[in-house]
Amino acid sequence: MEQHANAADALIGQDNPLSGTVRLTAVPFLLNRLLAPSLTKFTNRHPGLNISLMPDSQNLSLTRREVDVALRFGEPHEGGSAVIAQKIGRITFTMFTAKDAMGLAPEDRPWLIYDPVAAHLPQAVWTETLVHQTNGRRSQLLMHDLETAYEAALAIPVRAILPVAVARQDSRLIELRPPPEMAEMARDLWLLRHTDMRGIERVDAIINWLVETDVFG
Repeated sequence: MEQHANAADALIGQDNPLSGTVRLTAVPFLLNRLLAPSLTKFTNRHPGLNISLMPDSQNLSLTRREVDVALRFGEPHEGGSAVIAQKIGRITFTMFTAKDAMGLAPEDRPWLIYDPVAAHLPQAVWTETLVHQTNGRRSQLLMHDLETAYEAALAIPVRAILPVAVARQDSRLIELRPPPEMAEMARDLWLLRHTDMRGIERVDAIINWLVETDVFG
């Protein structure tokens, strides 16, 4: 119905301002650290449009209409032909540690590692590789997600794998050089929407902005 209404407005020359709500989900780190600080430009352009940010690590469903737009790390495998997916960025990671960390030299600090249930995460795999390459110690705190890992890296004397786009701008962190034999650490970022959302102007507007913005590299 909304698609037909938009088409009718176009035929008679109406240009209605966007209104309503778009529900957007991603892991908490993406929403909190990258997206939320940048959305003011978009909402100023569309004052009648609300953006519902839904941080969720368990992948809210597009096919069940729980959300309108989803951002996912890694190539998605959900929804089949009912879901449209496009790669919109690449998030690069590297090593960081807190600037003030109880007088411990960076090379003496343990590595912030992940719980075995999160061992599939690329940042968990990279960390284990670095533990072996540097003959380093493992932290006693075990992480499950990137948002918690970021806060832990600020609070305790550890070395951690964090996204460059955020950590490099944080004056509380210092960047460390990975071993030369370490492979590139990066994750692709994908945007997903249900096929039924094509032609819905409010959804198209946020998707176009996400694709065009340089927030995600």
